[in-house]
Amino acid sequence: PRSAANSSPPRRSSPSWSGLATIIANRITNITSADGIQVDAANTTITSNILQGIGGFGIGVSRSSDDIENNSLTTGSSIGIYAEGLNHTIKNNTLTDFGVALTGQCIFTAYDGGGAMIVGNTIRKTVPNTAWVPIVINPLDKPGINYRYGVQGADGAFTPGVNGATM
Repeated sequence: PRSAANSSPPRRSSPSWSGLATIIANRITNITSADGIQVDAANTTITSNILQGIGGFGIGVSRSSDDIENNSLTTGSSIGIYAEGLNHTIKNNTLTDFGVALTGQCIFTAYDGGGAMIVGNTIRKTVPNTAWVPIVINPLDKPGINYRYGVQGADGAFTPGVNGATM
């Protein structure tokens, strides 16, 4: 028989998975000191989530080929969607009053490796602020038409890096 002095609990394996990660249809609210969704995996789908009152990044990804679509981000005090890595799709998201307090940077891909497709996103600032830069991109990204209201430049359609965002 084993004595209490030399017994040990059974070994447990670390959690892991294979395949693609999907984060879908979550409601995340009132996280004042951390990110809403932070993913360190490639080929992740992050879609149809609602984030409100987030103190850190709304959605942050740090690998490649992540798909961030149809999310709603409201009242956040940092970058709404932050992406590093290559070839992300950031499409049809709505960001309202979500960005860095003085400068915006609602969608930020400047430190990615390029190839991000950024299209169809709507960025709203309910108290207009012409200093807000809605989207900051890497020169190698593939921006398309996005929409802004109450942020830098004239309201309406714009293409990041061409008529309303920095690189």
